[in-house]
Amino acid sequence: MRAVRIHGKQDMRTEQVPSPVPDAGEVRLRVGYVGICGSDLHYYADGAAGIFTIREPLIPGHEVSGVIDLDPTGAWEAGTPVTVHPATWGAAQADLTVEQRHLWPGGGYLGSASTWPHTSGGLAELLVVRRDQVRRLPVSLPLTRAALAEPLAVGLHGLVVGGGIGGKRVLISGSGPIGLLTAAAAAAGGAAEVVCADLLAGPLQRARVLGEASPVPIGTIQIGVEELPEDHFDGVWGSGVDAVLYAGTSEYVFFKGDEYGIVGLDRKMKSGYPHKLSSWNGMWTHGVDAATWATHGGHARGFVFKGNECIKVALPSRNCEAAKPIDTVFDGLLPIASARTFFEPQIHGFKFTNFFDLDARMFGQPTWEMGLCGGMVFGALDRIRHLIPVPPNTSPPGEKCPDVELLWELVKRQAATLDPGLVGMLALQALPDQDFMTDPGAPSISFPGAGPGTPARPPSFSDGAESRTQKTWWPRIKKTLDDAQPAIVCLIRVPLKGDPSKNHQVLAVGYDQMAHDLVRLNVYDPNHPGGVQVIIFNPTPGQRLNGSQDDGSPLRAFMKVEEPPSMY
Repeated sequence: MRAVRIHGKQDMRTEQVPSPVPDAGEVRLRVGYVGICGSDLHYYADGAAGIFTIREPLIPGHEVSGVIDLDPTGAWEAGTPVTVHPATWGAAQADLTVEQRHLWPGGGYLGSASTWPHTSGGLAELLVVRRDQVRRLPVSLPLTRAALAEPLAVGLHGLVVGGGIGGKRVLISGSGPIGLLTAAAAAAGGAAEVVCADLLAGPLQRARVLGEASPVPIGTIQIGVEELPEDHFDGVWGSGVDAVLYAGTSEYVFFKGDEYGIVGLDRKMKSGYPHKLSSWNGMWTHGVDAATWATHGGHARGFVFKGNECIKVALPSRNCEAAKPIDTVFDGLLPIASARTFFEPQIHGFKFTNFFDLDARMFGQPTWEMGLCGGMVFGALDRIRHLIPVPPNTSPPGEKCPDVELLWELVKRQAATLDPGLVGMLALQALPDQDFMTDPGAPSISFPGAGPGTPARPPSFSDGAESRTQKTWWPRIKKTLDDAQPAIVCLIRVPLKGDPSKNHQVLAVGYDQMAHDLVRLNVYDPNHPGGVQVIIFNPTPGQRLNGSQDDGSPLRAFMKVEEPPSMY
């Protein structure tokens, strides 16, 4: 299987590793989406998260959604959508309850270097976990959104430890992903008002989008630009980049880097930024090293420590369903697999469009309009392989650009690509889109007194153009791209009996596997010089191809054309 592994500081690779096999007490998931946490970023950027340093290649990722791939017991049906509780518990302690088992020493976490061997995470095609870590998801919940389950739990945890938010006016300090999820949970959980604060404008814009579908208003305050209203909020919850501390003296302390400000429980600003943090033994809202519990005002509070700093945390008391705009929490989706080649369309592709307006008076016509997409694709590729740049002109050879030598080169190259590809193109175009029956089968035949008849013959089917693309041509193209080599691709655009000259050739220069049912193919298209065109399709046999291109051109199927011999 493919997996992303961090080998050390700023050394991350996509590699082939053995597929994990589950034991009787485990299940295997086919991973759909993985959220990227701050700890994952630290493992990559620093080679460590806190005191935990990478000592062997580590698969990161603990915010996971996917489907059941294999359960040795058969209790979980394959394809069931699930998420994962990323923690495993350590040794029980007499002074810690089962509800506090996440504090038992010796526990672990998916995608963590805190254990030896390291605990692999979910940034891979397959993941094996204990069966008690699996949580079934509603069928209606998209896997993209389900990857937010773990960070949402952090926000819910904070709301519960804070004493509940029903009917309260709530300030969320820090509007990153966890802050926005906490805001959504507060709104769904009965808060009278929710306000998100942050130093940056971008997170606050996401908060405003979130508020468009909120059952209660979600306001925003940009710290340093707008003033916090006095005597307004009933509770303060910290998340994102601003750490919040309850000092035990009727005051909250807000931290940003090594600076802090103090807010009293009367909600008046006692001391604003910037105050430098010198020595402080209080409780922060971020960290990963150790944890303990304390009580205040009859409420249990958890504190997690990082180095000599301490973090306040909490657990949810009830579930809540976030509004649809919770998707604004995402900064974007990254591929689980990808490949790139040396060919850059903006640099190595021709600068003119595939439209040739030729003087054809010798044939009794004033002009001759034609396309040479195959010639341009092969020409650009052959040139870069021999370090020969494409000409700088932006007009194709013809009446406006009388470069006969270049025109003759492209015509010869067009013929060269048709030689290995024409028969395959016609054969693929001649197929119906979907699989078709080639033999309807036959019933069994028997004769009186002759005993059992001949056995029935089941019907047989042949691949349609879409299945042929998914089963035969895409794997060949993918292998070429995985080897870091571009691939000439013929796009079948016309129906069975259409004009074959309307099909089109492009050069595949990379791909992104965005999920198990979606591939984004990046191509140099001679019809669109100066940029990258994108083709999106479903590579899974048995499902519709659903191919589409940026420019809206139809796409029935596609195939790989073998690269002709060089003309240099």
